Amino acid sequence: MRDPIGGPIGGITAESIVQGTVLLPAADLEGALDPMVYRRVMLSRVAGFRACYSRALRTNPTVGGRFVLSWTITATGVVTNVQIVQSPAMIPAELTACVRGLVARIRFPAAPTGPTSVEQAFVVRLRQ
Repeated sequence: MRDPIGGPIGGITAESIVQGTVLLPAADLEGALDPMVYRRVMLSRVAGFRACYSRALRTNPTVGGRFVLSWTITATGVVTNVQIVQSPAMIPAELTACVRGLVARIRFPAAPTGPTSVEQAFVVRLRQ
């Protein structure tokens, strides 16, 4: 960012800002919740997942990779039992903890015919 005279504002240059993106590949769902409803709810939470990743990038500007969480969505839409299924050493624990916390607070529409088991990958990478 530059001021009207052409110098950097506040000492911040475009090169010093590291930005990342969070991708949500298709999840493995077993149960009553409609996959399109699940996808819509998860995509509405991407900004929160991105905020978790942005915090991790401040500590380590090269962090990236893929981790997998699993959880259950009850018939009333409440998320329970959020677990880490896979997380390589290069993914910091504070990133997975942040995402786990966000997932645990999501409320899905009720699916009165029963619970849904979810296994969801999260891919975090630097923006190109």
